[in-house]
Amino acid sequence: MPQPLSQNRYPDCLALELAVTPVQSSTPELLELNVTLRFQEHWENLGAGRVKLGLTGGQLHLKLSNCKMPPSRSHPLELAELDCRAIAEGTAENPIWALSANTGKILNGSLNHVQLPTVELTGTPAIVEATFTVSASELQVSDAEGLWSHSISPNKLAILDRKIALVLLSEKLQPYLSRAWWRSDAEVQQQPTPEASFDIAQIQGAIERIMKAETDDFLELAKKVGLKPAEDFVGAKLLGTNLSSADLSGANLRRVYLRGADLCDIDLSNADLNEANLGGADMSGAYLSEADLGGANLRRASLALANISGAYLVGANLSEANLSNANLSDSNLNGANLTSADLTGAGVVLANLTDVELSDAKVENARFKDNPGLTEEMKHDLQQRGAIFED
Repeated sequence: MPQPLSQNRYPDCLALELAVTPVQSSTPELLELNVTLRFQEHWENLGAGRVKLGLTGGQLHLKLSNCKMPPSRSHPLELAELDCRAIAEGTAENPIWALSANTGKILNGSLNHVQLPTVELTGTPAIVEATFTVSASELQVSDAEGLWSHSISPNKLAILDRKIALVLLSEKLQPYLSRAWWRSDAEVQQQPTPEASFDIAQIQGAIERIMKAETDDFLELAKKVGLKPAEDFVGAKLLGTNLSSADLSGANLRRVYLRGADLCDIDLSNADLNEANLGGADMSGAYLSEADLGGANLRRASLALANISGAYLVGANLSEANLSNANLSDSNLNGANLTSADLTGAGVVLANLTDVELSDAKVENARFKDNPGLTEEMKHDLQQRGAIFED
């Protein structure tokens, strides 16, 4: 039985191994596949200093020749060893699993012998190729040494972290991080690892421009290093940044980490903030009309006077959030958690409240009307707590 080969370009960041085993006496002929993925953080030298890189997810691709993965055999991957999940995508010949950490944190550890769906042989030679790729939203700078002062502002740090990650991604981590391949008729030959080199001066120049900048305005800093705020910060770590009054309407900020950020009066209308971490952020007066906040963490966030009309908040965590005098009209709060939230004076007209959790929420003078999913029992309870139901 020929053995698979692996090519791990940065084995101290990600190592991929593939195992292929024939199913005995099966008709049609079947192959059992499993993979091992080992994640850890990787130090990258940048001349005078270095940065530590980590992955919050990635994509496992299979390319199948003369074999296929029948849809009836597809199933989710068992990933209990790490706190992550995998969403199945792709086709029978090119299945893909998109991995992501459930907490948004960097993956450290191993997924050992993860069983993939059984493959059916359709001809010879059968070829199985597995690759692991990452996108900008899954690559984070988690530490740095010797590149800037420890007193650097959160805005400047966030800009440099993202710029460095994007440069390294485009010039060193493409077209894949790891690859493994197997064919049924012969031992596969080891292939040369693609060379990965980049111009350190590009990063050094960005660091110099940011450190010398007299402004701390997030959008102006981004412009100085060629970053596009509407598209370059997907999954970025923007901890404690100040984006107050910034115009990020329509921006793609999926899975962004904005915990504890100052987002007062920010314009995030029509923005994609799906699964974003906004815990403890100050979003007082923010404009979030029609924003996608599905699955977002807004625990203990301040949304006082915010306009959240028409927003998608399905499955969002708004526990202990301050929503006093906020406009939630026409929003979709299906399955949202508003435990102990402050809705004093809020407008909740026409909002979808199916399966919403409102226990211990303050609802005095909150205005409700024509809310799908609101039962008579819930209505009575809210009225007892001071809510107003308009005719």
